[in-house]
Amino acid sequence: MSQHPKQSGAPKRFWKVLLGASLALNIAVAGVLAGAFWRHNPEHRRDAGGSRQAMSPYFRALEPEQRRAIGKQFRAGRDEKSKLAAQMQFEAAIRLLRQTPFRAAEFDAVMQQQIAGASQRLQRAQSNLSASIIGMSAQERSAYADRLQAALQHRR
Repeated sequence: MSQHPKQSGAPKRFWKVLLGASLALNIAVAGVLAGAFWRHNPEHRRDAGGSRQAMSPYFRALEPEQRRAIGKQFRAGRDEKSKLAAQMQFEAAIRLLRQTPFRAAEFDAVMQQQIAGASQRLQRAQSNLSASIIGMSAQERSAYADRLQAALQHRR
């Protein structure tokens, strides 16, 4: 007979539950920090979400074939290096989210890089949109203005 009494699975389960709860708490804290960062930083709110929201009606007011053409131009401007950089940034963010203790400053730096990349893509999309509008006749621009006005009224 063994001198060590057989232990039940309760202590192991306790540690698994504790580690799971700790991970959930870390992720929740990261989410709260990220939310606070986005909400209370007016520059990021304006550049990241605000610009995109401001640009959205312009793109929705285009004819479908115009949207497709601008989208094709936009995708043609992407390169593998920027796609790889974006992927690496997300991988870095995921690694940071899983680390204990959570290093908020490093996580914020990764998010800053992602915001800068999004801003560059938005500027490229705006340039493509402007070029498309410049190429419109007066009649096409007037019809576009009507669709834009309708899109804005629909948002209210």
